[in-house]
Amino acid sequence: MFQILKYFTARLWASSILLLSLGYAVLYVLHEAALPSAQFDDTTIQWALFSVSVFFGFFAFGLIGEQKFQNALHLLKTKQRSAEPSSAITQYEDLIRSSRSACFLPGKGKQLRDQAIWSYAEYLLSIGHDDSRAVQIYLKAFLQAPERSKFRAPLLALFSQKSELSSKELDLLLVMLKAENFNDEYLVQYLAEIFLQQKQFSEKTEPLFLKALQNKSKLTEEIVRFALPQLMALKRFDEAAIKFYAASLPYVQDDEEEIRNALAKKYCEGIWAGMDPNFHQLCGEVFLHLSPESQKKISEEVEDGRLAGKLRKIKLFTREDLKQLEKLKKKLGITRSPIDWIKKAIAFPFRQISRLANFLILKSADMLIVFGRQNLRFKLATLLIVLIGIVFGVSFNELSTQKEQIKSGLESKKTAEKTPRKENRSNKVHTIQVAAGTSKKQANRLIKSLKKKGLEGVYLVTTPRKSGGTWYKVRVGEFSKQEDARRFAKNLIAKKSIKSYFIISQIKK
Repeated sequence: MFQILKYFTARLWASSILLLSLGYAVLYVLHEAALPSAQFDDTTIQWALFSVSVFFGFFAFGLIGEQKFQNALHLLKTKQRSAEPSSAITQYEDLIRSSRSACFLPGKGKQLRDQAIWSYAEYLLSIGHDDSRAVQIYLKAFLQAPERSKFRAPLLALFSQKSELSSKELDLLLVMLKAENFNDEYLVQYLAEIFLQQKQFSEKTEPLFLKALQNKSKLTEEIVRFALPQLMALKRFDEAAIKFYAASLPYVQDDEEEIRNALAKKYCEGIWAGMDPNFHQLCGEVFLHLSPESQKKISEEVEDGRLAGKLRKIKLFTREDLKQLEKLKKKLGITRSPIDWIKKAIAFPFRQISRLANFLILKSADMLIVFGRQNLRFKLATLLIVLIGIVFGVSFNELSTQKEQIKSGLESKKTAEKTPRKENRSNKVHTIQVAAGTSKKQANRLIKSLKKKGLEGVYLVTTPRKSGGTWYKVRVGEFSKQEDARRFAKNLIAKKSIKSYFIISQIKK
């Protein structure tokens, strides 16, 4: 939980810092330095800056951190032979600590940490370190992949030096044996002796005792005296128990007949013929050594059991079992329903989009890493080109807006000129239009600015655009004479309150 909290807190912090620094810097350059006299809608630019900040804060932050980790690990693997052991060990420890940084979620951090630990363990093994920290690293590496026995030797060397082992250390030794399918005879005998002293016969120690019996170690008779009565008392005839009976057969006397009958019965049932032919053959040998009466009796019991099974009607599957079986068949790909094909067809484009997004993000991260390795002159030149592109785009947008404003003013002027001359001039009203744009937010900002400069009678007029959308027109005052309106507008330009204007003449309502 703490790692997740660090992860999201760091990303929110990075995104906020980028948004406050880069965002405000770009907007300041655009409004105050590049285009100080332009009035334009910067909503698109604000969203673009927000997207860039979130991308760098949330996605690129982690990708760059992961790439740095992999680069550092690769560098360590390449130069570790020529480096001083103390220096290499310090770098490995720093690398392991970095996997717990805010760059990674717990799952991803563990994956990277496992890579570093495995490489670290190989290095410590190559230089022959066996201190407490080295043993801890060997253990971590062994637990990643117990089937690889590379780090087994130093751990066993440590256990051989201890007089008593804890329960967790014994569990680790059992894991080592299980990973190698109990092939280490010395370790099998060593652990069997410990568990005999502790009188432990359980699910985890039973395979160990069975392997010790099959190996015919010096503890065989003691294991038979300890474990066999417990199995017979429980009347167990499962796979492990049957194999234990077979291995202990040469060492028993009192229960020999009962054990032989159990093995002979398993031979007649024929269950092991396909599962374990060698064991089936062993049971067959036991069956053949029985007397003919015993053989006939056991064969009849098995046949009677089969006949009773045929006569009994057993309802094997419940409704839940059938549903679970269908799910398992679909999971294994044995059957597919039409709904599965529809789901697969619907999910296909989303998977492709997800792969494309991952590809673009990884390529962007690679480009950022390459960009970060360049010198300062290249970085400044690239930043300048980007700013020039932004300014050019905004200027082009502003030019288009001004053209539309001029066109709107001309249309308003033509409309005023088309008004019949017979109308009495006293019915006309003249107003000054100082701006026209497609952004209501920008228009309201201009109105507030004009009012702060002491202008009165500033108002907003909306008209529909021919290409779709709405014109937001800022106008000032109402005059009965056109000359008065023009004189007032020139006075505003002289005071630098406005930059341009149109005289709009309308019939007074």
